[in-house]
Amino acid sequence: MDANTFEKFLLGRCTPEERLTVEAWFMNHIDSEEVDRMSLEILGRMSAYQDRRKALASYKVFRRRMGFRRRFTWSARLFKTAVAATVLVAAVVTAYRVGVGTSTSQLPQIPDYARLVAPSTGMLTATLPDSSTVLLRAGSHIVFDRRSFNTNRNLLLFGDAYFEVSADSLHPFTVQCRDASIEVLGTRFDVRSHEDDSEFEVALYDGTVKLMSGFNKHDDTLILHRGEVAKVDKVSGALSTMTIDGLDVPLADELLMFIDKPLVDIVNTLRRRTGTNIVLANRNLSGVKFFAIFNGDETPDRILSTLALSEPMTIKRTDSCTIEIR
Repeated sequence: MDANTFEKFLLGRCTPEERLTVEAWFMNHIDSEEVDRMSLEILGRMSAYQDRRKALASYKVFRRRMGFRRRFTWSARLFKTAVAATVLVAAVVTAYRVGVGTSTSQLPQIPDYARLVAPSTGMLTATLPDSSTVLLRAGSHIVFDRRSFNTNRNLLLFGDAYFEVSADSLHPFTVQCRDASIEVLGTRFDVRSHEDDSEFEVALYDGTVKLMSGFNKHDDTLILHRGEVAKVDKVSGALSTMTIDGLDVPLADELLMFIDKPLVDIVNTLRRRTGTNIVLANRNLSGVKFFAIFNGDETPDRILSTLALSEPMTIKRTDSCTIEIR
């Protein structure tokens, strides 16, 4: 991993290609000791982060952004070791580059990472190398290794997606999200894992999945069955499930279904889907939950006005691009 690229990623200044490089590298090392050690080695090489507190703050931001489940423990010894290890890492990399004592056949296979991105206010449907299909909704993307995906069916999801997974009893299919992962053999399910939402959600239409949640330092494992929905409160880490009658087929792509969904997450969904700036001025309404289904062609004004029939709130258009909720 190039230190300059990593630093630009931390500061939000990298190009889409550079961001893909960082995400892809961490996909194969997610939630491991190697991630901590290599990350700290990189931080140790950054002159701007020689101060321990600055390095720790930057690294914590990075871990939240990438979605690591395991609790990270900082120590002065590890930081000093990371700085000292830089020379060794550089030497190893150099040896590989010049091929000292190493044949081509002994070099590790270079991954071929793919990044699929949905339009900012649209959807993208794609077939993965194992014939599984994924529907990415607005503001979402996935990262995976095309070269090894048939035998290592592991991908990173940032956002909101529907999966139809091809059955393969020898190779489980794993979706890694921030502070959670879902493992399946062959099934159909939805995952909602946007960074700005207050809840993480999985809805299962067929088969079974194993959900592993680590929000707020929890270590919960749950087996979901057909027709069940699991939700995790990202702040408390509390996990809850419910069974929805008739939840055996996904809704048509153009429909919107909010299952006991907090208003703050509904606002985020409408903002991503329509590009409308929606301001939740009354923060007391953030946690109010709704259960509703709407046609995808309904305007955000219409959807919010309908929700206002069951909860006292005022919906107001302040301009052509902005809606305010009070």
